[in-house]
Amino acid sequence: MLGIETVEWIAEGGENLTVRVTGRWRRRRPAWSAQPILVVEAAGRRFRFPAMPEPPSVTGIGPGMWRISFAVPAALAPELGGRTWLQLGAVVVPLPAAVEPPGQQEPEPTPEPAAGETSGAEEVDQAAVGASPQSSELAAEDARRRAREAEEATLELTARVESLERQLAAAQLEAQQLSGQLSERELSRRAAEQRAHAAQAQRRDLARQLAARGRDAERARETLGELAAAEERVRGLEGALETARRRVDEAEQVAAAATAARQRAEQASGAVSRPPAEAASEEVTGAGVAAPSPGQRERLSLEHRLLARRASTASRVPSEPPAVPARAAAVPARAPTAAAAGGGVGDELVAALRRELETRAASEAALRVRLLDAEGSLAARGLIERRTADTLARLRQEFDGLRAAFEREREARKAAEQRAAELSSQASGSAERSRAAHDAIAELRRALEQLRTATPLASGEPQPESARDVVEPERLNDARQRLRDAIAPQPLGAAEGIPAGAPAAVRIPEAERTSRAWLEPIWDRLAHTDPGLAGRLLVELLPAQREAYSERVAYDLVFGSGRGCAQVTARDGAPVIRHADGPRPRNEVDFQVLGDPAAIARMLIAGPLRRRFGRGVARVRGRRDRLAALRSLVGVRLDLHGLHRIGVRFEPELALRLAALMIDPAWTGRESFAVGYRAGGSPTVYLLVRDGAPVQITTEAPASGIAATISGPADSVALAIAGERPREVTVTGEEWPLALLRKWIKRAQSD
Repeated sequence: MLGIETVEWIAEGGENLTVRVTGRWRRRRPAWSAQPILVVEAAGRRFRFPAMPEPPSVTGIGPGMWRISFAVPAALAPELGGRTWLQLGAVVVPLPAAVEPPGQQEPEPTPEPAAGETSGAEEVDQAAVGASPQSSELAAEDARRRAREAEEATLELTARVESLERQLAAAQLEAQQLSGQLSERELSRRAAEQRAHAAQAQRRDLARQLAARGRDAERARETLGELAAAEERVRGLEGALETARRRVDEAEQVAAAATAARQRAEQASGAVSRPPAEAASEEVTGAGVAAPSPGQRERLSLEHRLLARRASTASRVPSEPPAVPARAAAVPARAPTAAAAGGGVGDELVAALRRELETRAASEAALRVRLLDAEGSLAARGLIERRTADTLARLRQEFDGLRAAFEREREARKAAEQRAAELSSQASGSAERSRAAHDAIAELRRALEQLRTATPLASGEPQPESARDVVEPERLNDARQRLRDAIAPQPLGAAEGIPAGAPAAVRIPEAERTSRAWLEPIWDRLAHTDPGLAGRLLVELLPAQREAYSERVAYDLVFGSGRGCAQVTARDGAPVIRHADGPRPRNEVDFQVLGDPAAIARMLIAGPLRRRFGRGVARVRGRRDRLAALRSLVGVRLDLHGLHRIGVRFEPELALRLAALMIDPAWTGRESFAVGYRAGGSPTVYLLVRDGAPVQITTEAPASGIAATISGPADSVALAIAGERPREVTVTGEEWPLALLRKWIKRAQSD
């Protein structure tokens, strides 16, 4: 179909150059089905440029020839000698290295054709009689060159396939290990569930025992109430006993006085009943018994009447104990006999006093018996109280221990479930990557087989057009890229690369604008503590150049050490940011900064003297007064939504570190949790909040568990933590930690 004759590039000044592809039709000319596209591979990326429209009959080419022109940036001129293709719909044709024609300002000579071209007459002759020997040699050379390229591509793809097979084997081994770990975690989770079930059963048993002990304690309290009433009664009885003892003492004194009076009365009655002679003899002998005087006789008669009155009245019997009145009643029954036997008033008094003494002694004995019973009850109650207190304390200790064990088991179960979920997701991701790798390897093998079958003979014969149409380098590179994506995660390169420019016209809502430059103090503090991270943040903010600095400016950031150069141009509309191997001419830019991101951050915070002569500081060429454009990036007054809208894309770790610097540790009092962000095959980054301590960022999973995990693309982390949830972002776990983060971030951007 198509035969490529020459590929030339012409520099016309400015930022673009013209690439002109000239060829011939090997068959009849077909109708164009799609716009021709020039594909250039540079720095691991592919750039596509559509053909420029050209009016017919002005190109000066002969019949049977065709020519297509493309506008290509001047920065890609060194790459035109490498891998380039011409794409026409589904057909992809490799192009030879582009050359610069001599005397490009002069018009092309028409009388004699250039090398590799033929005149119109020759074209007619060739169309009539076939290809000339020169075109055959060119086709053979082209076929040999393509054969060499195919062999090199075959060797490269074979080595890549072997490497990918090794990576696939490693991925399968990792999947097996993850499956084993998942099985172990499942066993651990089941064991934890069994322990939790046993702990719950033991807890129910202890609850029943505690309820029984509570009922026993209630009965003990009722018994204690009865004992308290008994104590009160005992105290009353003790008071009555003391009163009885005093009365007994008084009765004993009265009995002693009555006994002495009775003895005197007996002596007096004996003296009266004796004969006068005996009385006289006694008086004579001086036995010491004197005759009663008239006063004594009168007192004795009064005592006799008192005794008679007491004997006629009913004796007082105490109310307690009830058995005493029977004995007291038996005493008066014998009193008349004793009185009759004695025949005197003194015997009646003595009998009455004895009866009263016996009654009081019986009452005192009964009170003592009841007092001993009450003391025994009190001792039993104290023993019951001590035993109940000991049992309750022991039950409380056991219950607290079981509660702590249950909490530990529950935490272990949660951790096991979370780890099992993570392992399941990792295993599923490994399985998906393995399937994608298998598919990509199969496609690469088919492509290699096609390349082997399509390789031209060593004799230099031209390659058949059917084989040339089947093998498409574009498809091979696409398959290789898909295999690379399936096996290994793509590097983010945020520290070295430059994010793509924002759209030409971006309208930012007022709700996404802030009243102050909230990012500036955070960046200043970060530039003094971690210049490397501050420089990465500054490079990520380049798409906000037009929003932060209203004047027109153009500058280059030359990172060095093979990192290339960031060419920033902010004119009218959105800024244009390009990644190139080197800077632009100095007359096309306002200034150039030479140094890595850390050196650029140190330069922006350094003083005038250190900025010129200090070590580790980036160097500036050009207008230093325009450095304000670079410094103004950290003063942009947009929230995370607004920054994302204009094209600022943070990698997960950088976005979470920025959020950690935005959160004041005083806001996190009495809050402790961890939030993770998982982006594709990249390691999970965790944000740790620890009760008033500074917020930390780590790639190691915390032992205390993860409250929430966010999964999604690497460039969506800022939106996820700021409150917006794109469709490709998923959240597992609890929602309240994310709500707290959004509240703190909004507070940091508005205060």
